[in-house]
Amino acid sequence: MTGTPLEPQPPDGGDIDVLIVGDESDADEATPPLERRSESIAVRAATTPAAGRELLSSGGIDCVVVGSGLPDAAATEFLRSVRDRHPRLPLFLIGGDDDANAEALSVGVTDYVPKAVVAERPEVLVDRVERAVRDAARRGTERRRQELFAKAQDIADVGAWEYDAEADTLWWSEQVRRIHGLPVDDQSTLAESFDLYEPEDREAIEAAFGEAIRDGVPYDVELRLGDPTDETRWIRTRGEPEFDGDAVVRVRGSYQDVTDLKRRKLQFESLHDASRDLMEAKTRMDVARIVTTASKHILGYVMTTVRLADEDGEMLRTFAANDQAVTEAGKRPSYRIDGETPAARTYREGEPQIFDDLNRTEDDYDRGALRSGVYVPIGDHGVLSTGDTEPNAFDEPDVEILGVLTKLAAGALTRIRSEQALQRQNERLEEFASIVAHDLRNPLNVARGELSLLEPSTPTDRVESIERSLDRMESLIEDVLSLARQGRVVGDTAPVSLAAVARKVWSNVETGAATLAVDAEGTEVVADEFRLQELFENLFRNAVEHAGDDVTIAVGPIEVDDRDDGPESAAEEGDAVGFFVEDDGPGIPDDEKGDVFEAGHTTTADGTGYGLYIVSEIAAAHGWEVAVVDGGDGGARFEITGVEAE
Repeated sequence: MTGTPLEPQPPDGGDIDVLIVGDESDADEATPPLERRSESIAVRAATTPAAGRELLSSGGIDCVVVGSGLPDAAATEFLRSVRDRHPRLPLFLIGGDDDANAEALSVGVTDYVPKAVVAERPEVLVDRVERAVRDAARRGTERRRQELFAKAQDIADVGAWEYDAEADTLWWSEQVRRIHGLPVDDQSTLAESFDLYEPEDREAIEAAFGEAIRDGVPYDVELRLGDPTDETRWIRTRGEPEFDGDAVVRVRGSYQDVTDLKRRKLQFESLHDASRDLMEAKTRMDVARIVTTASKHILGYVMTTVRLADEDGEMLRTFAANDQAVTEAGKRPSYRIDGETPAARTYREGEPQIFDDLNRTEDDYDRGALRSGVYVPIGDHGVLSTGDTEPNAFDEPDVEILGVLTKLAAGALTRIRSEQALQRQNERLEEFASIVAHDLRNPLNVARGELSLLEPSTPTDRVESIERSLDRMESLIEDVLSLARQGRVVGDTAPVSLAAVARKVWSNVETGAATLAVDAEGTEVVADEFRLQELFENLFRNAVEHAGDDVTIAVGPIEVDDRDDGPESAAEEGDAVGFFVEDDGPGIPDDEKGDVFEAGHTTTADGTGYGLYIVSEIAAAHGWEVAVVDGGDGGARFEITGVEAE
C-alpha cells in the first residue's frame, strides 16, 4: 500500500466512507443495515484483501470493517497491514458466532462485533462506527492543533510554563527549556530558574513574580539571559495568575526568545543616532569614525575599517579602523582602486560582497585572524569593510542594514564635499573681490585727491560730473563686494518686526526729502535681520533714485485677502504672506519689468544696476519670491511673498 496514512475527517454533515472487506455474504449482510440505519454512512465493498488495499490506496476511507467471511489468517494479515500503514484509522472485526479471532484482535482493532449482533441489532454496528469515526476525527483535529501549536512555538520561539503555588512546583515546556539552553529533562526549581538571568533582571523578575503570587498582578517583562558565550540573549516572559477564591493557586504564562526583535530595535536606534551624527559631521574623518562606531553597535562586530577614495582616484585610503580590527588583523593598509582586493572590486562595481572565508581571496594581504568579511560601497566615496574571526559570520540581512548605514554616510560625504567646494569657491571669490576692490579704490582715491587740487576757477558743473562718476564707482565697488561676500547666503533666521527694520534702515539711508509711511505694526517675519535690512536699503535707494527726493515710500504686509490669487494654504484670511515696498513715482514700464532684477540693468546715469539684483538674491536666499507691479498711485510696487510670518 502506498500514499498518505488515512485519518478520519470530521463528518460535518457529510458521508462517512466505510470499507467492508470480506466475502460477498459479508457485504450483503453489513451494507444494508449500515446505509439504511444512517444517512451519513456510504459503503464500499471489497471481496479480497488485495481489492481492499487498492480501495484504501485511493483515499477517502474513514473506517474499515473486516467481515467473518475472510479466513482468520487472511483477516489477521490484512488488519496488520492496514494498522501499520494507517495507525489512526478505525478498524472493526465482525466475528463468527463461536469465538473471536484472537490473533486478529491483537493487531489493534478498534472494536469487535459478533456476526449475530450485526444481524439482529444492526444499530449497534452503526452506533459504534459513527462514534469511532467521530472520536478518531476529534483526536486527529486535536493532534493537528497541537502540532500546529508546537510548530508555531518553534517558529516564534515561544514556550509555556506553569507554577503550582500549593505544590511549589514549576513546569516548563520543552520549548522553554530549549530557549534557556537547558536539557529536555531539566527540573529546575523556581529559585534556580531566576538565577538564569543577569543580576539586574533577576531582581526584576523576582519582584514581578512576587507581586503575581501575593497580589494577583499579571506581568510582562523582558530579561537578559546570562549566556556564557557573552552573546546577550533577550527573553520575554508573561505571567497570568489564576485564583481559587481570593487566593492565587497558580501562575501560567509563556516565554519567548525576542533576541532578534531586540537586536533589530537596537539596530534602528543606532542607525537613527548615526544619521543625526552624520548630519553634523564636518569632515571626511568625522564620517569615517561615526561609521566605524555605528557598525559595532548595529551588528555587534567590532572589526571595522572605512576607506575613502583619494582625490586622484587611485587609492582607497584607510581613514578609520577601530582598535579591535587592528588587534586582530594588524594595521589596516590602503588599497589601489585598480587592484584585485575585495575592497577595490566592491568600490569599482558598486555592489556589496560577502566573503565566508577570506583565506580564499585572490590577493596577498595579511588579514590576521579575520576569517569572514563583508564589503559595502559608500556611494562613490569609498568602502566599509567589517570582519569576524569566525567563517560564515555574515548574511544578507547584515548587508542590508550596513547598506542603510553606508547610504547615510555617502549622503554626508556628498554634503561635505559640496560644502568644502563651496567654501573654496567663496574664499577664491572673496580674495578676487578684495583684490579688485583694492585695485579699484587706489586709483579712485588718487582721483579724489586730484579732484581736490583742482583750481578754484574750474567750472563747477565739470567738478560735479567728476564727483558723481567717482561716487558711482564707489557704489559699484560696494555692490560687487556685497554680492561676492553674501550672494544667496543667509545666516540664522528669527522673527523680526517689519516696521522696526524698515524705520531703522530709513534712518541710515540718504533719502533727502522723501517720506516713509509704514503700516506694518505688529507684523513679524522670519528672516536674517541683517540681510533684510540690506533688502530694504536697496529698495529705498532705488525708489529715491528713480522717483526723486520728494517721493513717498510705503511699507506694509501683504495679507491673504489682499491678493486676488491668494495662495492655497492653511493661512487664514488676514494673515500675512509677505510684504511690499511701494512708491508714488513714475513707475516702471511694462516692457522693462522683466529686466529690473537682472545684474547690471539700470536706467539712470548714476545707477550701478546691482541694487535690485541684490534684492532678488536676498529674497531667493530666504526662499521668497519678489515681483514688481504697478502701485496704486502709478508708482512701482515691489512685492515679496512666500514669507514665513509670525
